[in-house]
Amino acid sequence: AVSTDGPDPQWSAWSPFGRPQGATVLAAAIATPSDGHAELVALVEWPDDGDTTPTGDGGVLWHRRQNDPATADDWSWWEPLTQPGGHSAPVGTPVLSVHATGLLELFTRTSDGAVWRTGRQDQDPVSWGPWEMLVRPGYSFGDLTAATDPASWRMLLVAPTSTGNHLWYAMQSGDDPGTWSPLSPLATVPEASGQDAGALAGALLVPDSDGRMQLFVLVPATGNAYLFSADDPGQLPTYTQ
Repeated sequence: AVSTDGPDPQWSAWSPFGRPQGATVLAAAIATPSDGHAELVALVEWPDDGDTTPTGDGGVLWHRRQNDPATADDWSWWEPLTQPGGHSAPVGTPVLSVHATGLLELFTRTSDGAVWRTGRQDQDPVSWGPWEMLVRPGYSFGDLTAATDPASWRMLLVAPTSTGNHLWYAMQSGDDPGTWSPLSPLATVPEASGQDAGALAGALLVPDSDGRMQLFVLVPATGNAYLFSADDPGQLPTYTQ
């Protein structure tokens, strides 16, 4: 559905967006870089032997790009992205975010526990760089979230553990979007169990109007949401009671 411009915008009716032929779309992310052409990245899976039920073992990443920002339904057709190295497939919801340079950054987890990133080299839709591993296999994280800190112009990535109640983070450590700090502990979420699988969910990282990073995370067992807020622009978010 598309909203119209004007003082009283209206949403259009839903229309099919398509999918790679024969595939099941498991998750998707969308962002708009500085050139105004929205881009969508989807994790898709093809059924085995006619079984249409996703296995949960991962899939492959495909993308579409808006050809003309002025025409809502003018998109390129689906094209595959290169896959992270190794033999493990991407899993979970991909994360697509815009760097301070106006270019896109893409993050994904793989089934062996690794966390990977790639970025567009320029606004050319086929200019994705090579995949780089941010976290080696052996860790266990849930769905990621990322946003650019408007004070430092550096992107922040937050990764909740898939088991337990810990939040970890990595941050770009220089002007080069491909240079990142090691993943490090950020915070412990109150109320969430330190041992249960799926104790955390729905992490969302956004800057507020003052330029301070705000991190929201859910505890499904209790239905409560927690806010971690940076005290000042450029600082990491901390738990706010």
